[in-house]
Amino acid sequence: MRALAASNLASIAFLLHQHYVNRPRASDDGSVPKTGSDDANGDAPALPPQPEPAVAPDAVINLELGDPTMYEAFWREAGERAEVVIPGWWGMSYTSDARSLCWFLEPEFEREVRRLHRLVDDGYHLVVGTGATQLFQAAMYALSPAGADRPVGVVSPAPYYSSYPPQTDLLLSGYYRWAGDANALNGGNDGHIELVCSPNNPDGAIREAVLIGKAIHDLVYYWPQ
Repeated sequence: MRALAASNLASIAFLLHQHYVNRPRASDDGSVPKTGSDDANGDAPALPPQPEPAVAPDAVINLELGDPTMYEAFWREAGERAEVVIPGWWGMSYTSDARSLCWFLEPEFEREVRRLHRLVDDGYHLVVGTGATQLFQAAMYALSPAGADRPVGVVSPAPYYSSYPPQTDLLLSGYYRWAGDANALNGGNDGHIELVCSPNNPDGAIREAVLIGKAIHDLVYYWPQ
């Protein structure tokens, strides 16, 4: 597990190094150092000033987790159209709707979900759960082969969401187990379940599956696009 974590961190650290280190740095006056190709007499024109990185010099970068505040500008622009008013008496009970199979689901929210699904229905179904972790476990269980002599491996291309390994092995299931970096399989397919996060946490990359086979698409950050 430590080796997998090190591989994951090394991947994103390399990207940061390429972006912030392997490029000319601007001095206090906005100029940049001359390269070896500059004229020996110093007559070559100076390179245009390079923009300073958005990260402050004393900032702490968490290489494990992304931050969905990248969508803050969108929601600020939406303004009152994105506001939801929750009355103080609403949700006092542990049961939202005792008459429904999904007794924990707010009726108003259920109506809106059904309305949206009718607009975009393409033959698929919605499954409601009490949080992403429950649905994540259910999806892996559903994709695990019955009667297998060993747990199916669950993988994701590095850098991947740091919670994928502990969430996968949370129940110590005999059906599935965390198996590391999907890139190590070189695009093959030996029954692994691939976790595809897009935009990816932590680097924000838009991703598609790298393996041929079963995939769980984590689109929690996919909207608004």
